[in-house]
Amino acid sequence: MSSAKPYLILMVLAFVIVAGAMGMAQTWQIKFVPLWTDILIYVLVFSVAWFGIQARQKEHLRAPWRHVLQRPLAMSALVVLMFYVVIGLLDSIHFREALQQEEGQTELHYSGDVLTVFDKLVTPLRTRQEKTYSAPFASHLYAKETIETNAGQVRDFPRLKYGGQHLTDPALDFWLDLIKGTAFSLAYSMMFWLVVSAVITGLAARHYKKSSGIMLGEIAAGKTRVPFRPMLLTFWVLCFLAAFIIVFADKYHILGTDKVGNDVLYYSLKSIRTGLVIGTLTTLIMLPFAVMLGIRLGNAF
Repeated sequence: MSSAKPYLILMVLAFVIVAGAMGMAQTWQIKFVPLWTDILIYVLVFSVAWFGIQARQKEHLRAPWRHVLQRPLAMSALVVLMFYVVIGLLDSIHFREALQQEEGQTELHYSGDVLTVFDKLVTPLRTRQEKTYSAPFASHLYAKETIETNAGQVRDFPRLKYGGQHLTDPALDFWLDLIKGTAFSLAYSMMFWLVVSAVITGLAARHYKKSSGIMLGEIAAGKTRVPFRPMLLTFWVLCFLAAFIIVFADKYHILGTDKVGNDVLYYSLKSIRTGLVIGTLTTLIMLPFAVMLGIRLGNAF
């Protein structure tokens, strides 16, 4: 039963995801549009999970990964990779939203625009489009234009439509607003990080059969077999970056805008899914060749 338990958890998780997607489609009145790249990414994720279960049950597979799990740099990279994977998975659920029904209309029609769950979560980044280029955290366009004022026409940098619009005088108010937002980001990220750290410490203490206080001391001193300290520090940095983006995304274009006024940060985050797709295809294409080469080299030596 113990060997079948991980597979059962994996099946239950897959069922919950499918059932949740169906419930979400009915509640939000959306129509899912699965792409073949979406299916490919989710198949890869479940394949990795299946391999993890296999490696856990077989010593010859578990031994090399045990050494990886004890390396601080590798585990810190794993934390960053998990953030990338979460964003990629959220950006791999495509759907069309239902259009507003007119009076007397019974059939439900859907929009022609295909969005993702990630698009809905970062709606301000996606919809707040400026006229053209702007610098990071700017409140004015990058190029001068002719502006109508009370004194007549002048050549100056016009204010952005969205970026920095909450500032009465950007030259005076910007730095105070930046410091205040950064302080809020630090506070929010620290609170979330402390909760997650407490949960991880409790789970680790239960696994190693130690008290939470002793486990916390070992993690703080870096004396644990699994490098929890660098993992948690990396996690806090990512939490701070996420909180920073959340706090300032509604106020500024954090990385500026491109030629047509689109938010650069939005497209930078959207490129994560592209990287996952390219990495997945490369792995699947090269894996058979790598296996055959490994077998031939093994037979030769």
